[in-house]
Amino acid sequence: MLSSDQLLSIHAATQKLLPDAINFLTELVRIDTRNPPGNNYRKIVELIGNKLQSFGYDVKYVLLTPEETDELAPHGEKLERINVIGILPPSASSTSGKIIHFNGHVDVVHEGDISRWNFDPFGGEVKNGKIYGRGVSDMKGGIAAQIYAIETLRAAGLKLRGTIEQSAVVDEESTGIRNAGMGYLVEKGYITKEKTTAVIITEPLNSGNVCCGHRGTIWGDIIFYGKSSHGSMPALGVNAVQNCAKFITIATEELSVLHETKRDPKVIPVEAQKAGLAFTVIQGGTNTNSVPDICKVSFDRRLVAGESLDQARSEIHSILQRLASEDSNFKYKYEARYAVEPVWVDPEQPLSCIIRNAIQTVTGIESGVVIPVEAQKASLAFTVIQGGTNTNSVPDICKVSFDRRLVPGESLDQARSEIHSILQRLASEDSNFKYKYEERYAVEPVWVDPEQPLSCIIRNAIQTVTGIESGVVCSPGSDDQRFVVQGAGLEACIIYGPGNIKNVHCYDEELSLEDLRIAIEVMAIGTAELVGLE
Repeated sequence: MLSSDQLLSIHAATQKLLPDAINFLTELVRIDTRNPPGNNYRKIVELIGNKLQSFGYDVKYVLLTPEETDELAPHGEKLERINVIGILPPSASSTSGKIIHFNGHVDVVHEGDISRWNFDPFGGEVKNGKIYGRGVSDMKGGIAAQIYAIETLRAAGLKLRGTIEQSAVVDEESTGIRNAGMGYLVEKGYITKEKTTAVIITEPLNSGNVCCGHRGTIWGDIIFYGKSSHGSMPALGVNAVQNCAKFITIATEELSVLHETKRDPKVIPVEAQKAGLAFTVIQGGTNTNSVPDICKVSFDRRLVAGESLDQARSEIHSILQRLASEDSNFKYKYEARYAVEPVWVDPEQPLSCIIRNAIQTVTGIESGVVIPVEAQKASLAFTVIQGGTNTNSVPDICKVSFDRRLVPGESLDQARSEIHSILQRLASEDSNFKYKYEERYAVEPVWVDPEQPLSCIIRNAIQTVTGIESGVVCSPGSDDQRFVVQGAGLEACIIYGPGNIKNVHCYDEELSLEDLRIAIEVMAIGTAELVGLE
């Protein structure tokens, strides 16, 4: 436990270094690192590496080979993928042997319609206590905060008994079962269960919260097959778009009720607290006068903690199989592009508790409000539909994409089963209901124990800084925590950083300077508690 004098010295050092941290963050925002394709990665990691070197870190750049880049970043137009790691050895005369790893990603999403911004997306303008720009919250603010949290301890004259590692990685925004950033570092052994004591990823889940996991996801496509015919004689064909619509209607009606029961109040914003399935792309038909013979729909299934990928898949397969059993013309193919289980770590672990206490110390406010509620349950959204080519042709194929989100406690198999159940039922009711199910991406929900030491230490730090009890939350989307928890097998991994989750990937993205200060002070206190002081 830190003394009152030590806490005061950390607070004073945070205030003193804040202008420098803001200037550094401005430099980061002014580098355009949009992904795809992955602009200026070397420029930004070298800026970060130079800053770390100036603070006494040993710096290593981790560059992927062209072959690795082609495999892990096919979207990247062959632009190089490079990460940076900084290692700061203990400054105390005796060591605790602990290694704390801080991580953030440098890539940002596209800015969208520039005319809808009131600020230059890559200007880093500071105004009215906020800094504006693409990626300022997600998550260049987190990178600045994690670096200056450790520099705050040095400025306060405190000597750490443990080793600090800082990493800035690429390609978090492009998702994938594997990636060229954090996933690559885990695969290459830079972060391991045996070596690394704890990991803090500085994503923006609000500076008064410790995030112990994320929802799971299935992104997939379902292609519905029919028989093309002229639009003046639709009865001669089998309309793939109609079969697609039949499935979407039933899946939306039945699974939305089921997903209401799969709600996780730890997820923020509250709009993401339930498991979800979104149909996001649909493609079918070529002509107005032709019955489409094929239709493809894509989906995004989000899982909450407690769900599994198997459960999520089962939901979808159940509907598909039911439709196929009801109609011999209901033909489909299911394909998956990406899947990841939900992640959740124990919020009562020392790391989490230390950061939570630090938050309360800095802000003086007890937190715990989960926002928004709309994201606290499982969900299924149909997001793209493609079918038909001509107005006068019955479409013979239609494709719909979906986004299924799983809450912790669900599984991918359960989510898939829901969808397959409906598809199979429709196929059994109509022999013309033909389909193919495909997945592009799937990840199980992640959830770690909120009572583990890591979580408890950070939560206590939040309370120390803010005066407010910290919240324990679950991220609505998936993030790099899955690589640490599921890939490296390290449960001592949480999300804590500055920024509001509702203010990312939007126009006029902003970060409160006070939020940046709080996060720096919280992580400084938490780090001191985690590794110990001389």
